[in-house]
Amino acid sequence: MSSSGEDRAGRPRLAAVGLVLVQCTALSVLSEGHLFAAAAGMLALLSLVKRCQLSPENAPHWLWSVLLGLMVALKYRLAPEELPEQVTFFNTSLGYEAARYLIVLQVIPLYVRRPSGQLPTGVAGLACLSLVLASNVRMTPSTQGISQSLCLTFVILLGCFAHTNRTAALGGGRLLTRGLLTAVAVAAALAGVAVAGLLRHFEDDVAAFLAGEGDTLAEREISRGFSGRGAIGDITAWKQHAAEHVALRIHAATPPGYLRGMVFDEFHAENYWSATAEQRALGTVGSSWLQPLRSGEELYALTDPPAAPLAGRTLDVWPDERTGSRLFAPLEAVYLATVGAPIAVNSHDLPLQPEKALAAPFTLFLAEQAVPADLPPLRREMYLRVRPELAEELLPWTQEVFAECRTTADKLERVVRFFRQGFRYDLRPQPRRWRELVVDFLDNRRAGHCELFATSAAVLLRTAGVPTRYVTGYVATERNQTGGYWVARRKHAHAWVEAYDDERRQWVIVECTPPEGIPQAQGTGGWADWWDAQQHALVEWGHRFLHGGVADLVTLFASVPGLAVILSSVALILLWKHRPGGTVASRPTVVVEDPELARILSRGDRLARRIGCPRVPGETLSTFARRLRELSPAAPGPPSTLADWYEEYIRVRYGKPQPGDPRGRLWRRLRVVAAALKAR
Repeated sequence: MSSSGEDRAGRPRLAAVGLVLVQCTALSVLSEGHLFAAAAGMLALLSLVKRCQLSPENAPHWLWSVLLGLMVALKYRLAPEELPEQVTFFNTSLGYEAARYLIVLQVIPLYVRRPSGQLPTGVAGLACLSLVLASNVRMTPSTQGISQSLCLTFVILLGCFAHTNRTAALGGGRLLTRGLLTAVAVAAALAGVAVAGLLRHFEDDVAAFLAGEGDTLAEREISRGFSGRGAIGDITAWKQHAAEHVALRIHAATPPGYLRGMVFDEFHAENYWSATAEQRALGTVGSSWLQPLRSGEELYALTDPPAAPLAGRTLDVWPDERTGSRLFAPLEAVYLATVGAPIAVNSHDLPLQPEKALAAPFTLFLAEQAVPADLPPLRREMYLRVRPELAEELLPWTQEVFAECRTTADKLERVVRFFRQGFRYDLRPQPRRWRELVVDFLDNRRAGHCELFATSAAVLLRTAGVPTRYVTGYVATERNQTGGYWVARRKHAHAWVEAYDDERRQWVIVECTPPEGIPQAQGTGGWADWWDAQQHALVEWGHRFLHGGVADLVTLFASVPGLAVILSSVALILLWKHRPGGTVASRPTVVVEDPELARILSRGDRLARRIGCPRVPGETLSTFARRLRELSPAAPGPPSTLADWYEEYIRVRYGKPQPGDPRGRLWRRLRVVAAALKAR
C-alpha cells in the first residue's frame, strides 16, 4: 500500500479517536469523571500505534461486548456512581454509566486493523448516543459554553469520519459529496446551538417535568410523603402507583410491623404537614456484646444515653434503590449499624442520613418496647399546637369524643373507637368543600384514606391535651416464604399517629384507620416469591463482594449466587469454545503475517508506483496483476513482467508450500524487474 493510501486508510481511525476524546472531555468537564476520561482517552490514542493493532481474526467477539454490558448493569445495580449534587439532572448517574460503556465499545474497534482502514458504521451512532448521555447534566454558565464548543467540535469530527470512512453513498463527484457533508454539518451545528439555548432557557421546567410533576416518574415519587413536607394524599398516590414494587426487604424473626419513614409535627392551613425537628449528628459507639451483622458497618446509638440493656430483637433491612436514602425504623429502635454515610437523629428519635446517600442495607437493634423518655416543654408545646380557627371548629367534636375521659390511655382508646365505629375506609377521591379538610371529613365525608384518619386523630387528640405527631412509613407484615424475609411493598405505605402517654412516659402508636385500610399480609407466593428471592440473594452477594472482608470473600462462592456465577462463567466459556466455527478443526485456515514476505511485497509495490501504476487501497493482488497485464497486452514489458511477479507472489504467499527457496526466487525476479526499469 502506498504512503498516500496508508494515510487515507488511517484517517477514519484518526477521526474516530477525535470523537472519543470529545466524549471523554465531556465526561471529565461536565460530570467530573476525570479518572475514566483520562484512561479511555489514553487507550484511544494508543490505538493509533500500529504495533498495538490486532488483525480482524484476532479481534474481540461480540460476546465480550455483551458480557461487558452485563457487568456494567450489575455494577450500576449494586454500586451506582455517586456524582456531585450540583451537576445532577434527571437520571444523570444512569446516563453516566451508559456513556462510559458506549465509549468502551467505540475504543475496541479502533484496535482492529482492516486492509481498507474502514471502521464499523455503528461507531458513529455509538458516539452520538454517548455524547448525549454524557451531557445529561445540569449546566452552569461556565459549563454551558464548554458544552456547546464540544458539540460543535463533535459535529465537525463526525462529518470527517463519515467522509473518510466512505459510509454515505451520496452519488455524484467528490466536490458534491464534500459540499453536502459540509452543509449537513453546518445545519446540524446551528440546530444544536438553537436547541441547546432553548433547553437552557427552560431548564427548570424540563427538570420539573422529567422529575414527575405529573406523578409519573421516579425521582419525584421517591420523596412523596417521606420528605420534609407531607401533603394529604401523598401516601395514597404513592401506594397506588406501582403498588407491587418492593421497597424494603427485612430479615427478622417476627413481623417488623410499623416502620417510620418520616415524622411531622406541624399541620398547616394548606392541608400539609411539615417537620421542624432539630438534628444532631451521631458518633460511632463500640460494643463488646452488640456486633454488626456485616463487615465494615459502624454502630450508632439512637437514644441518649444508649439503652444497651434493652436491646433485644434485630431487623436487617435492605432498601430498594428507588426507596431513596430514608432509614425506615420502628419506634423501638435503639441502635443502628450501617456502612457508608454518616448518621444523624432528630428530636423525633428518627434516624437520618444525607439526602443524596445511596440506599444501603442497615441493621436495627430493638428494645422490647418504646424507650421511656421525658417530653421537654418546648417539644410538648409543638406537639399540642393547633391553629386557633381549627381548634374552635373542632371544639364540639372534642367535647363529644373525649367526654368523661380522665387519663391519656382513656383518650387514646376513645379516639380509636370513634373512628372505627362511625367511619369507613375509601381510596376514592371525595368532593372538597370550602371548610377545613379535617372538619369537612368529620362532618360530611365520613370516608377516606389513612392520611385523613391519621391527620384527624392527631389534631383531635391535640385539642384534648394529648401531644401527637403524624407519621408516614410502611407496615411490613408480608413474608416471602422462599427467601425467609419480610417484604414492604409500595402498597404497604401507611400513615398513623404517635401519641405521648404521660403516665408511661413514652410514645405509643395510635391506629385509627379501619382494619380494611391497614396494610395486610397478602403474599404473592409461587413464582413471584421465588424470583424476588433470587434477585435479593444476588444483591446480598454483590454487597458482600464489594464491602465484605477476607472471610466474606472466602465464603461468597459457596453461596447459591456464587455457584450461579461460577456455573454461568463455565457455561459461557464452553459455549465460546464450541461455537459454530469456534473449534480449531472447523476454523478456516488463517494465514499468519510473514515479515519477510511483507517486505518483498512492499518492494514490489514501490516498483509498481515507479512505472506509474500504484496499487489502489483495498485492491486484491490478483485484481492488480490483471490490471498490470492489461497495460501491455501485446508485448512483454515492465507491467507484464511485474504482473508475472505478482502472480508468483500469490502462489508463494497463499498456495501450497513449494520446494527450494521460494522467497529467494521472488527477490531475484524482483531484481530483474528493477534492472529492466533502469535500462529504460
